[in-house]
Amino acid sequence: MGSRLTPPAGTLRYEDLPGLPRLFVDCVRRLPEALPFCSCPPLPESLAAHARSRRAEALDRRAIAAVLDRAAARFGAGSEARANIRRLETTGAVTVDAAVAPAPLGGPVRVLLAAVSAIAAARRLEADGCAAVPLVWIGVAPAESAVLPWPDDEGGAAGGSPEEALRQRPGGWDPGTVDLLRDCYAPDNSPADALGRLLAALTARWGLVIADASAPEWSDLGRARLGRLESDPASVDILRAQAERLREAGYVGEGEAEAPAAAFFAALYREAALPTAAHVAGPAEFATFARVLPLHAKLGLEPPVVLPRASATVVDARSRKTLEKYGCGLADLFAGPGPMIERLEASASQRDAGSRFDTLSAGLAERMRLLERALEAAGAAPAELEKEIESSRSRIQYQIEKLRQRFSAAEKLRGQIMARQVARACSILAPGGALQEEGLPAAYLLLRYTPALVERLLDEIDIWKHEHQIVHSD
Repeated sequence: MGSRLTPPAGTLRYEDLPGLPRLFVDCVRRLPEALPFCSCPPLPESLAAHARSRRAEALDRRAIAAVLDRAAARFGAGSEARANIRRLETTGAVTVDAAVAPAPLGGPVRVLLAAVSAIAAARRLEADGCAAVPLVWIGVAPAESAVLPWPDDEGGAAGGSPEEALRQRPGGWDPGTVDLLRDCYAPDNSPADALGRLLAALTARWGLVIADASAPEWSDLGRARLGRLESDPASVDILRAQAERLREAGYVGEGEAEAPAAAFFAALYREAALPTAAHVAGPAEFATFARVLPLHAKLGLEPPVVLPRASATVVDARSRKTLEKYGCGLADLFAGPGPMIERLEASASQRDAGSRFDTLSAGLAERMRLLERALEAAGAAPAELEKEIESSRSRIQYQIEKLRQRFSAAEKLRGQIMARQVARACSILAPGGALQEEGLPAAYLLLRYTPALVERLLDEIDIWKHEHQIVHSD
């Protein structure tokens, strides 16, 4: 049976993925009911137009560079990132930014995808003749303190601390990557410092600028342009009214609509402080940008381009072979290993194989009866042959039963192997029934494939293809 893992386009539709907010899908698809909550289309021409507008704005670029320089020293930024900061200061370059939260061992895979998406969009602007710098904010969202499940070779999850995860495969992980992770996540480094150092090291070649979202200077720069939004009742009312519209449209729940205004104002301050051409946003972040959209008109800001963060699953050769062997696709894994295993065990080919032994035994008995009748018709003495016929039947039936037992043992072993293989594929490609980018630690892929994985993602992923993409790692 052929695999559905690699369809001609190499993608899965957003609509077929688990857990994606309807607002995100509707905005990306530009559905009419979502347009009041979306900015301009996430297309290259929209990005280029917004970049031309933002680069002409009067901003305190010297102050921007000073804040970014301090973060560069803190996160150990390389020469390319520092050169990009100089470009922001002196050449009218714009930024393409993404926001990630501090988390152990690099956080989930989506952290890497956010950085890759920002780099790819900035490169597109450069190709279109507009100087652009990729930037990642550290610490915009609450810190993710829990260590994500770490897959083992049996399809389970190895628990324990980050250090135990690094020791899980002695001699099996890339030593350089182990050293990098241990250096970044040293006990003296805060979660934000650790992730900032890791991203700076992984993206040094492309000059990704790492910014500290908690630095008070960003609010100061934003307030110098927008005023103190938190003290403006009209701005608070606009946010509240938009939240109610989102709730009435069914895009957010009651609790989400009541989120405090302070976080939204902080995001606007950062947007106003930097020459931001576009924001790279994950599915859950679209609600934040939808919430603040009406404030742009009041504040005289052009609505930003919100680009969907690249969505992808990195498929290793072993998992690919498992899916091809059992005729399964990536979407089948989201239900978890249990339903897949039940479906495979209930397949017609397995039921038929077991029933053939019963058919063979019944056929043997019938043929022996026919033999006895034929001998009687030929005048042979049944009494003389009865013992020999019964002995022959017993010997043949014994061999059939031996074959049945061997088949049963082989089927049991095959089932155990299948269960392990399917469970392992699920734990890596769809951990906990979620997307890999949400449930798998980024460090797992980095250790397995080395930091060269970042370049592979840049080469393989098309950020303008608004679908979930498949990346074959080996």
